Amino acid sequence: MNFTYVIIEDNPSAKQTLKNELSNYPFLINIGEAGTYSEGKKLIAEKKPALIFLDVELGEKKGYDLINDIRQFFHRLPKIIMTTAHTKYGKESTNNDYLYFLEKPVDPDELFLAIEKFKNQHITENRILDIKKIDGHYFYALDDIYYLKSVSNKTIIVKTDMSESEVSKSLKEFAELLPPDFLRVHKCYIVNTKFVEKLNTNQRNIVLNVKSGIIELHKNKQEFINLNSGNTFGFDESLLMKNTKVELPISNLYLDNIKSTLLIYHKI
Repeated sequence: MNFTYVIIEDNPSAKQTLKNELSNYPFLINIGEAGTYSEGKKLIAEKKPALIFLDVELGEKKGYDLINDIRQFFHRLPKIIMTTAHTKYGKESTNNDYLYFLEKPVDPDELFLAIEKFKNQHITENRILDIKKIDGHYFYALDDIYYLKSVSNKTIIVKTDMSESEVSKSLKEFAELLPPDFLRVHKCYIVNTKFVEKLNTNQRNIVLNVKSGIIELHKNKQEFINLNSGNTFGFDESLLMKNTKVELPISNLYLDNIKSTLLIYHKI
């Protein structure tokens, strides 16, 4: 999925440096730049970007004040990455719970962490995973993903309806991308914890149950009597609940994390 962004920065050199670094992220689309407080407010109101790179100091005004000014244009504010050459603003940025605080000149590694945090928050809040394949983008609702399994450096996404989709990404990439309710239990498996029914740490396995209410038709020849005519007729199909339980192995490497994540309920 592509995301739009704008840069509000009054230093031309700092703006160009940031643009150069952002060119390494093709899924981020630049839709505008502004160098003053008023231009920035107008740009954000018109373009409504998903992400804003905002300088803390814009002439005599502050980027923090601009955030308050643009609230009227959004039901939910875009994600905001603050940038400044003055470290004294770091604590204020943290206290205001902005997405990330970048010191100038921008460090590529820090920018990477900021972008990763942005992507992860987008997934968590929207509960949608966007997977790009050769023939286009495929969207997966996180709540419909049962578990993921690794096969030859690719990943199979298994949905709650038991359909499978192959993706040319490693399980490690998914582990870094998915929100905390998806748990790595084995080198070959990540599970959606909302479907965990049983954990056996001694036998090293975990049981998932989608409890979807999916129904299957089964052949079951039976004879019934028509009470009006006395004739018999056959009914040869019955409805049974589909077995949607899956047992997967867990490994010692992930056992401590599995316990700390799942064993948080009161024991009886």
